[in-house]
This record gives sequence, structure tokens and C-alpha cells, in this order.
Amino acid sequence: MERPDRIAGGRRLATFAAFIVLAACAGPMKTSPAKTSRVGPEPVRTATKTLDHGGNPLLIENGTVLDPVTRTATKRHIVIEDGRIKALTEKPPAAFEGRRLDATGRFIVPAFADMHVHAWGNPSPLDGPDHACGIGETSRFMLYCGVVAFLDLGSNEERIFGFRDRQRAQGRPGADLYAAGAVIGHIADPKKRARTAGDRSADGPQRFRAAQTPTDGRRHVEALAKLRADVVKVLYDHTGSYMNMPRDVLAAIVDEAHRRKLKVVVHIGTWKDAADAVAVGADAITHLWDEDNITPALVAAWKRKGVRSIPTQPVQVDLPNVLAKPGVLAHPLLQAVTTPKLRADYRKTKGFVPKAAFWMKYQGPHTGDYARQLAVLHKGGVALMTGSDSGNFGVFQGFSLHREMALFGAAGIPTWAILHAASIEPGRFLGRKFGTQVGDEASLVILARDPIATIDATTSIVAVIHRGRVVDRNALLQGTTVAPAKPVPSAATR
Repeated sequence: MERPDRIAGGRRLATFAAFIVLAACAGPMKTSPAKTSRVGPEPVRTATKTLDHGGNPLLIENGTVLDPVTRTATKRHIVIEDGRIKALTEKPPAAFEGRRLDATGRFIVPAFADMHVHAWGNPSPLDGPDHACGIGETSRFMLYCGVVAFLDLGSNEERIFGFRDRQRAQGRPGADLYAAGAVIGHIADPKKRARTAGDRSADGPQRFRAAQTPTDGRRHVEALAKLRADVVKVLYDHTGSYMNMPRDVLAAIVDEAHRRKLKVVVHIGTWKDAADAVAVGADAITHLWDEDNITPALVAAWKRKGVRSIPTQPVQVDLPNVLAKPGVLAHPLLQAVTTPKLRADYRKTKGFVPKAAFWMKYQGPHTGDYARQLAVLHKGGVALMTGSDSGNFGVFQGFSLHREMALFGAAGIPTWAILHAASIEPGRFLGRKFGTQVGDEASLVILARDPIATIDATTSIVAVIHRGRVVDRNALLQGTTVAPAKPVPSAATR
């Protein structure tokens, strides 16, 4: 992984956007219809096994049901059958036969989705082994944290598609994986282009596809379609010195993807990159730019075209919080899905490798810049989707989706809108009907505290319902690289 060396405006060494994606291309970071729905590609299609609903009827009693669509909180009893919400009643149904879950004093929200993940693990900021928990563990950690679906936006194709296909065929435990496969990018520097070795890394597995021409771009989309990629991920970033994809290549990729009913997520560096992505019809844009203010014209076009935004605040601003706020590394939810060694590594700041030290130095002063741009997008009506960009420094699989929500809150995004961005909007993108209304998929999280009062309450997880089934959360940690979590207070069942 190499860092672009351009000094922009005399204020920094490189943008995080380019820096982050290079990690994705290199693999694990080693330390040596709503208004926003759009004409074009269909919702992400998923093999039938993944979305099979089952289990015995379930009754969740006496909970406060939070609906991010109507922005209402109502005390109701939820009847679940065949993996969907069958009824919301003021009184418990008579003669119910099935499992009962007592949610008295609890708050029920749609389960969460992380729309920007690299599922290889959690990198250590030190020059040593990291918490390479792998795709299977990542999936289980996600579900433990109330994340029922996650989108991998750049990993080893053989491994990520292989796991996804096995999960869908065999119903393996964990959150539902969606994957882009390799990132499609452009390498302008001939010397660096030669190092791609036929679009493959030195050890063989494909994790980056170099598109030098529009024909190359179409060829890669065709190959990804044959692998049944869930989306196409494109690196369109003009902050570095050699990753500068021409606009006609991006346009060809988007056109070919839409022709094949595939959605396109575009990684951007600058607002000019974002404007180009909007103009050619991208479906979602990931990351924000902090050096210039986004223009009203771009925000208006972004909304008008129905392009979603995945801001990925944890990867852009959260490392200083991990280091400075004791409650982050000590948080019980984080401790449940990480190793003691990894957490200890983050406390040894003097030993950080240069990349981690750079991130630590840069992020703090620019937190306000990112928050301001995020607030402008929200106020402009751009549809937001939460994404952590886990697999990078200071970002943790599963847990950091909650940090994304907290950072949304710090930027002034209303809590109802945050829950919408973490559940309803990703569901629409993926073709899943997440929500708390009759007919919605019964993927829910029961919380001990009210997230409308404080968004940090999303971590107070009492129970997770995944496609109609009550999840045994502690069982998800059995046989992993982390110690089984202490049993958490749970809703009473009978």
C-alpha cells in the first residue's frame, strides 16, 4: 500500500480517500421505492437460501417499536411468522402458540447494515500481527453487533465470493454478506501499472482490476457479472499522483454495469470526482471530501439523480476518538469482538507504524470539516447509508457501525434520520424490506435504552432477530479468536 504524495492546499499529505482505497486494493492492511430509488439497475439480487425465512412463530411483547419511516414510537406487541412481521397489536393476541419474548421497557428498531466493509479483519497499528479474524468471523461479529447485512467493497475475489456462495447455499451463521469482489481502478503510472501483474497481486488472487480504457472497464464488469458480484466498486479518485481514472472509463463501467442490472458504488476523492460520478449515473458514492465545501449545485444534482451517499466517518475521523476517549476501547461491545492484544496495541501510540501515525495526526483537526459536509448532504436531501470502512486503522468489524451512527449524531443528523440511514435505506439498496411495519422483514434489534434520546443507545443490545429467528449471540463468539462474551441481560423468553 502506497500513499499519494500530493500536498493539497498546503494542509495535508494526502487524502484519506485515496489512502483508504489503496489498502482495499492491497488486501488486509499489513503493518510492515422511495424518492431516492432510481431507474436502472434492480435491487441487489441474492441467492434464495440467504433470504429464506423460517423458524417458529414469535411474539415480542410489550416493547416500544421505533419506526424510522413514520418517525413514531409506539408500544406494541409484534407477531412474527415466516420471517416477517405479521401484525402489530395493542393487546397480546389470544391463544398465541409459539415462542414469546418479553421486551418490557425495551426499544425495538430495524436491524442495521454496514454498507462499506473490508472483511479480512482488524489491522493493528503496530508492526506486528493483526487481528486477522477473516470473513467468517467478521460475519459473526457483525451479527453479534446487530448488523444483519454487510457489503464488502473490495477483497480477494476467490475468498469473498467463495464464502458468500457457501453462506447462501449452506445457511452459515452470521450476517448476510454482499460483495463487490475486486475494485476496478485505473493506474496512470506505467511503472506502477506493471506491478499489477495482469491485474493480480503477487500471490495470485485478484483483488484489483486495472481499467486503462473503456473497453477494459466493460471487460471487468462482464467478468464480475459472471462471478455474480452483488455490486461493482470503482475507484475514481483524483487526489493521488497515479490513480486518475478518465471519466470515459468510469462512464463505460457504469453503463455496462447497468446494462447487466448491477449497481455501482464509486469511491471518490474530491467533489469534482463526486460530480462526475453523479453525472454518469452512479448508484452510490462512498467517502467525503474535506478540503473544499460541497456546492449547492452538486447537492441538488446528487439528490435529483437519486445517488446515495456512504460517508464512512469512522475511517476518516475516528482514530483519535479510539485513542482519546476511554469509553471506546473499553466498551463492552468492542471488547466482545476484538482481542485484548489488539486493544492493547492501540494504546502504544509511540510504536505506531507511519501510516497509523499519519492518520492519528491528521484526523483530529479535520473532524469538523467532514461533519460539516455530512450535514450539508443531509440537509440537501441526499439519501445516506451507514458504512464503517472496517478493515482499516481505528475501525472494528461490527462495532464501528455504531461509531458511524454516533458520528452522524455528532454532525447534527437527527436520530430518526440516523436509524433510517442504518436500516431502511440500505435495505432498499439491497432489495431487503427492513423496517418495523407489517410485512417488513423481521430483522430487528431490541435495545435496553432509547436511541432517539441518545444514538449511543444502539450499543445497548439485548437481543437480535435475524430473518425471524432469535439469535444466540454468545454462540456466535464460540470458536472465534476472541473470548466468549459475558452473558448480556436479555429479554425474557418462554
